[in-house]
This record gives sequence, C-alpha cells and structure tokens, in this order.
Amino acid sequence: MSRDASHLTTLTDLNGAIYERMVIILPYRAPDAVKVIEAAFERINLECLNLKNSSYLNSKELSDEEKADRSLDYLCGFEIMDAEFRMFIVEGCGGPGKSIDQFYKVNARTRPNDKKFKILCNTQVRYKNRMYTDFNVAMKRIRLRDTLTFIMKSPDVYLRSKVP
Repeated sequence: MSRDASHLTTLTDLNGAIYERMVIILPYRAPDAVKVIEAAFERINLECLNLKNSSYLNSKELSDEEKADRSLDYLCGFEIMDAEFRMFIVEGCGGPGKSIDQFYKVNARTRPNDKKFKILCNTQVRYKNRMYTDFNVAMKRIRLRDTLTFIMKSPDVYLRSKVP
C-alpha cells in the first residue's frame, strides 16, 4: 500500500481508530535490516517521549495514565525470532508525521514481498486500541526454540487444554 499523503487522514478524533500496525518478516540472518529496524524504533521513541538515551528507554515503564493517554505518540511492539525468521510487529499512532508513519518511511519497502521478506501495512486499516502497551516502549524480544513453521504444524498448539 502506498504511503502517499492523499490516502492518509489526520487524527481529529482521539476516541476513534487512531492506531496502525506494521509487520515485517525477514530472514533470521539479516543484520543490516535488523539494525535499521531497531535503530528507527529506538530513535522515534526517544523523540516522541523526549528521553535522552536508550538506557532511559529500556527502563521506561509507562504509568497507567500514560497507557490511557491516546494523544501520547510512541511505538510499541515485539520481535519473534526462530532459527529461520524474525518477525517484528510494531504499532503506533497513524497519520502523517506520527510514529508509525516515521517508522514506515525509514523501513520503506525496497522490493515486492516474497517468501523471505515481507512488509504488511495498510494505512487505511486502523485500530481503536493498542494491544502491546504491556511491553512498554522498548522492543520485546521473544525467542522460540522450535521454528514457527514447526510450531504451527503441531496440532497440540491449537488445543487449549494441552497448552498452558
């Protein structure tokens, strides 16, 4: 989806659907792309929250008031890693100049999606609530022992009684 400004609307209703999400899937061994993603996430949050350096960012815990403040613009999300892929799920306020727009511009698609590299983002799909505020403003990292492909093929993972 194009990030052309004509497709974007400004955030006039803070009680409406104002959050956007972005998913980036890339091979596990893609150090340059990972550095760009992590640096953009960190830089945007430092600017949005007016913090001095990443050590403040890593120890920052959002208060209940900050979590409830829909005008507070920052990125939150997580990274899932296995032996094959890394998947980043990032959310933030959508619209021109907002955190997720800045993040997309830094990590803009340079080629079409394929089996090894995907960016999933649609500026016209917005959400009313954040899902990942519990992770605060530092990227949460989740390392899987088995590959996600293997886990998804295991029937036990779909039975609630067998998975805590």
